[in-house]
Amino acid sequence: MPARPDFGWTPDWTRFEECPGWYHTMDSVIQAGSCTRTNQIDFDDEAVFAARQKLFDIARGKDRRPFRLVVSMSHPHDPYVIPDSYWNRYRTARSICRASRIASSTRTRIRAGCATSSG
Repeated sequence: MPARPDFGWTPDWTRFEECPGWYHTMDSVIQAGSCTRTNQIDFDDEAVFAARQKLFDIARGKDRRPFRLVVSMSHPHDPYVIPDSYWNRYRTARSICRASRIASSTRTRIRAGCATSSG
């Protein structure tokens, strides 16, 4: 899903208590894992396919002028999930588990600190 052209997804950090609970918490990191597909993966795959096709078209064409091709991807982006083939490469990385426990134990303190400093 493309980003909205307005600030509809941007919380007002001066009124922290009104910010959506899902916005900028560590939950997307703590709950990271594997998946089969997501709409972000589908979007990125389509963007790469279209960019490669454009490069092939330019290479086959007669126009030799310089060009710039910009390809926007949505990953890395929450939710932080990837296909099993990539996730399993890091199954022995104990640091991920330690970071998750640390983030989980400090999440409440961070939220409380942000809420009290918004005055």
